[in-house]
Amino acid sequence: MSTSVSIIIPSYNYGHYLPQTIESVLCQGYEPMEIIVVDDGSTDNTREMLEPYISGGRIQYIWQENRGLPGARNTGIRQSRSEYVHFLDADDLLEPGAIKAMAGALDENPACAMAVGGKVFFNEKGEIRREIPPHYQDKDQAFRALVTKDNFISIGCCMIRRQEIEQAGLFREEMRSVEDLDLWLRITYQRPVTCLEKTMARIRKHEKNMSCDAHLPRMFQWEIFAFEKAWQMCDENNDDLSKKMLTDKIRSKKQRLALEYFRTGRISEGREIIDALIAEMGPKPHLLFYRAFPKAFGLAVKAVKLIQRAGRP
Repeated sequence: MSTSVSIIIPSYNYGHYLPQTIESVLCQGYEPMEIIVVDDGSTDNTREMLEPYISGGRIQYIWQENRGLPGARNTGIRQSRSEYVHFLDADDLLEPGAIKAMAGALDENPACAMAVGGKVFFNEKGEIRREIPPHYQDKDQAFRALVTKDNFISIGCCMIRRQEIEQAGLFREEMRSVEDLDLWLRITYQRPVTCLEKTMARIRKHEKNMSCDAHLPRMFQWEIFAFEKAWQMCDENNDDLSKKMLTDKIRSKKQRLALEYFRTGRISEGREIIDALIAEMGPKPHLLFYRAFPKAFGLAVKAVKLIQRAGRP
């Protein structure tokens, strides 16, 4: 018999996306599987759109006062009863066979906390924009990869053992961005992951995405918060090597936040960050240049973003 899987779908005012998302789960043909939709205080037609699935017993529906994504996911975790857990955002889609592939990978790798696959981005027209495979293959280096590279574990492209989530302490509900990265850092510090060389989910890109440019300053702030929490975790374990790695990452993220402030005209806030880095690191030439010519660097960041967008399919 296959290992049971809980699919947790948090949603806030995404009623128009939910039927397509749920159908992508039902089409998996995997058993035993439970689908838990957590309505995080929606004010749109979410309940109406879900009624056929609720009355047909195909999903568990939970309504709660708005608590944000971390709170909605934690509600789903506490409601779930399966050994494996998969999180799927309300506007994203699973690829055929994804649940079977990820559950099978965890069955075959009992020492691993998570199974991680690749992703593709698509737009509102259904057009594929980019495909991103897993960034690494070394099971024991996931924590290092999360620190030295970008977050390669997308929320809809991984499956986690329920006990690992509970032992790590669930999502931090005070976070309003990158709460997944924060949890991954805690899990991968203790346990390895296994990667699948195939696409697990399709990630929808639209103007309401939390990862769009308008949300970058907030995202950088919460990334810094997550890495600082990881630094504290490593300090408690007397892990000086990881602390050094995290210190470098935190400084890098602070520089990126300062440049983002320069790009959006928030010069004084950017300079405040650069001044703090100079006090901590000393008068590094690049920091002095950032401080002296903030508008020029802001324009440079804008130019780079335009070139990157022009080069994407």
